[in-house]
Amino acid sequence: MSKKLLMALACSVLLMGLAACGSNDKASTSEEPKQETKKEEEQKKLDEQKQEDEQKKIEEQKKAEEQRKQEEATKKDQSTITSGNTIKGLKDELSIGMSFKDYLAKKKSLNVENPFSISLGKGNVGSVLQAQDGVLVVCIDGEKIFDLKTFKNVDEAKEYEKGLKVKH
Repeated sequence: MSKKLLMALACSVLLMGLAACGSNDKASTSEEPKQETKKEEEQKKLDEQKQEDEQKKIEEQKKAEEQRKQEEATKKDQSTITSGNTIKGLKDELSIGMSFKDYLAKKKSLNVENPFSISLGKGNVGSVLQAQDGVLVVCIDGEKIFDLKTFKNVDEAKEYEKGLKVKH
């Protein structure tokens, strides 16, 4: 009888040991899917961020293209004769912070030659205005003027644009 009892006790201890080992295996394998899930979530977040960045880039390009089209339409409406404007006179009329809409109206009323526009990167455009004593580049972000840059001639303005492209 004591042998049977001893045998039963040994078997029960053995079964409990196996059960404990089995639960440890389950615990370690259940952590692996959690890590894989975390990696998948991180990858999803990265993919979503890339998509958002691409969307922003596309929107900036559309805004810049729309701005150029508006400038070209305005340019067709106005005479291409330089009206005697000086850089100082243009700077007095155009100010940093002026809205793009107000800028277009002011440019039309000044009757200033706008031979071309340059790309400033990040969807921003530089509208090149010809004055008697040089060139004024009106830097526009699609909504307002954020800077006014002066150059001696058109070639300097083009070199400035090339320099910006090298930086980006």
